Amino acid sequence: MAAKDLTGQTFGSWIVIGASEKSGYVKCRCKCGTERDVLRESLTRGASKSCGCVHTRSEAQLRMDERRKKEGDLTGKQFGRWTVLHRAEKDGYFTCQCECGTVKDVYRHSLTSGMSTGCQHCAFSHSDAMKSAAAQKSAKAKKAAIEKYEGKTVSGWKIIEILPPRKPDVSMWCKAVCPQCGKTVEVRLTNITRANPILRCSDCARDMKDKVDVIHSVTQVDGSSLSSVKSRMGGKVNRNSKTGVNGVVKRPNGRYFAYINFRRKQIYLGLYDDLDDAIAARKKAEAAIYGEYLDQHEGWEEELASRIEELKKEKK
Repeated sequence: MAAKDLTGQTFGSWIVIGASEKSGYVKCRCKCGTERDVLRESLTRGASKSCGCVHTRSEAQLRMDERRKKEGDLTGKQFGRWTVLHRAEKDGYFTCQCECGTVKDVYRHSLTSGMSTGCQHCAFSHSDAMKSAAAQKSAKAKKAAIEKYEGKTVSGWKIIEILPPRKPDVSMWCKAVCPQCGKTVEVRLTNITRANPILRCSDCARDMKDKVDVIHSVTQVDGSSLSSVKSRMGGKVNRNSKTGVNGVVKRPNGRYFAYINFRRKQIYLGLYDDLDDAIAARKKAEAAIYGEYLDQHEGWEEELASRIEELKKEKK
């Protein structure tokens, strides 16, 4: 049975204009002018209604309308110096008028986020005004600091002169005498007037670091510290010791745990009922372990003193 001729019939935006060389297809023209072979069954079942142009435009328009509805209209609202007049032709933009009369299309997010608060000319003028206000504020702050600090001693620092801020709205600097080395240096004023002030200048800090580096290079030997070992044998007690003795800890059961640290390891010395016995075990271990370690590196103190003296000469 021959298929019914569909020529001239309309299916959505399709108009059938004739037969197709392809089996099961008919030649169609969309309302937009596009011509294409379309499956006959797709037309009759309503599966194909256009070349896609109508669907695409309607979907895009639908998404745009939905977004605009969700975002809301900004017409009449004020954003800084901008007044929103109406939506712009370009999607996502609004036509705005600045207080100076300039009219411009501005991106919605730039308005709502505060990124744009006026035209470029007004922005420059506003920036100049802000800089001028900041300069006046800095001059006022400098005057107050001179009256309060100049010529006085604060946290050991003798303040000789208050310097102007290096940038507007930043803390001031001053010339002051370092309480450690006696040099006159430039230092941030807040660093010596705050609750926990610095106690030395940057030169002193560098000198101290160099000295610490020398001490470590001489005393850190064979996985332990000669200076720490000597101080322990000399009776220096850790501040967190609750028994008043290094290497002796009282356990919850009332017994005393004795140990000694050496080369990053803890050596167990026993559990004792009496504190004196635990102390004796610790002293015996110190004599055997620490004593031998110091004997093996005899002369380290003289070497350290010599290296520090050389460092002092280099700094002069």
